[in-house]
Amino acid sequence: MESDAAYRRVKTAIFVDFDNMFGGLKAMDASAAESFATDPGRLLAWLEEGEDLDGRFRRRFLLKACYLNPDVFRKYRSFFVSAGFRVIDCPSLTQKGKSAADIHLVLDVVDTLEHKTRFEEFIICSSDADFTPLMVKLRAHDRRTVMVAAGPAAGAYQSVCDEAVPPIQIIDAFAKKEPVLLADEDPQPDAAPPDLAEPGPGAEDPAAALPQQSLTGEQVAAAAAAVRSAVSVADGALRGPAAASAAIHVVPHIAHEHWGNPDGFAGFVSVQLPELTVIRTASGGWLIDPARHSAEDFLDEDFLADDLPAKISRVTKVPRLSSEQYAAMFEELATLSAEPEPPSLNRMGAEIRDRAAARGVPFPRTAANFVIQGLIYAGADPRNHERGARELGERWRDNVLVLCERADLELDEPGKATIDEWLLGALPPSEASGP
Repeated sequence: MESDAAYRRVKTAIFVDFDNMFGGLKAMDASAAESFATDPGRLLAWLEEGEDLDGRFRRRFLLKACYLNPDVFRKYRSFFVSAGFRVIDCPSLTQKGKSAADIHLVLDVVDTLEHKTRFEEFIICSSDADFTPLMVKLRAHDRRTVMVAAGPAAGAYQSVCDEAVPPIQIIDAFAKKEPVLLADEDPQPDAAPPDLAEPGPGAEDPAAALPQQSLTGEQVAAAAAAVRSAVSVADGALRGPAAASAAIHVVPHIAHEHWGNPDGFAGFVSVQLPELTVIRTASGGWLIDPARHSAEDFLDEDFLADDLPAKISRVTKVPRLSSEQYAAMFEELATLSAEPEPPSLNRMGAEIRDRAAARGVPFPRTAANFVIQGLIYAGADPRNHERGARELGERWRDNVLVLCERADLELDEPGKATIDEWLLGALPPSEASGP
C-alpha cells in the first residue's frame, strides 16, 4: 500500500440498509452474507481506497450508519456497533415485515447535507431503486455518490451514481479469511496486510486458484510486444478485451497476476506501453495509438447506435456484446457447470473470460460478472446444476426481458425476436448440438 502522501483524503459518509444488503448477498453467496454481517470492517477496508477523474484518493469514514430490523437481525447488531457504526433499529411496521429503514436513511442523509462538516462523498449500501431521487439530490448538491448493491439494481439508479459497485465485487470483499484493516488501524500480531488494489478471488489470494507463477521481466515484455503488435495490425485501434487477449495468449497467467500492476491492465499499458492510450467505455474500452487516432474517434458506439440491443444496453446496463461473444460466454459457463468443482463465484467471471479469449472471442470480465449474477437471480445458478449453453442463454434472455419490462421498455413480437437473435443467434438450436 502506498503512503498517505500519494493520496488525497475524501470526507465520506456511509449508510447501510442492512436488510437489503444481507438479503441480496445471501441470494448469491450465503457465506459472503454472513461475513458481511459479522465483519463490517472488511467492507470499510475494501472501500477505503478509490479513484475518480482527479486521481486516487483515500476515504475518511467520518459518519457510519446502519439501519437494521432488530426483530430479525438483532444478533448482528453488536458487530456493526463494534465497527464504529451508529445502528438505527428499524422494526417491522406491517404484518409482511416491512420496516421504515429506507425512510430513516433518506431523512438522515438529507440532514447530513446540512452538517457543519461538508461531506464530499455519500455511499449508500442498497440496491433499492427507491433511493434514486436521493442520489439525484446529492449530486445536485455537488456530492460524489456511490451505490453499493448486493442485488440487481435498476439502470436508472446506477445512472445517477458516480460509481456503482455490483454484487460480485462485494463478494470479493469478503472472500479472504484473514482480517482486513483500515490504514489508520494498528495491525494485530501476525495480521496479513490488506490488498486493496484488486479484491481477491474465491476464499483465497488471487493467485491461489492457479499454480503460483510470478511474472518475469521477459514475460511482461512479451505480453507488451503482443499487445503492441495487435494494435498495429488493427490499424491503431483495438478493443480492450481483444488487446488483453493478445497478451494472455503469450502469457496465460498474466491476468491472474493482476498484469504486474496494482491498476491492472490499464496500469500495465501505462507503464509498459506509454505510447498507447486506454479509452474506457461501457463495452470494454479501446486501446489506441494517439499518433494515428484521436480519442474522440472512438466514442462508445453503445451510446451512438440506435438499434434495439443498443437501446436495451443504455437503459438496463445489459452488456452490449455480440451474438458470438454471448455464445462463447454461455458455452464456457456450461463447461464450468459440468465440472465436479466449478470455480468460486468471484473467480468464475475471470475464468470464462480467459477461456473465451483463448479461443479468440474476448469480452470484459465485468460483462461476464453481470451475466452470471443475472443468471443467479433468474434461478439458473451455474454453480449448482449442470446446464447446457442453450439453457443458460434462454434463461439470460428471459432475464433481459424482465429487465426491459421493469425499465418500461415496450417490446412487440418483432422486438422480442430481435432480442432472441441477438442473445441466442450464435448458439446451436438445441442442447443435442450444444458444446
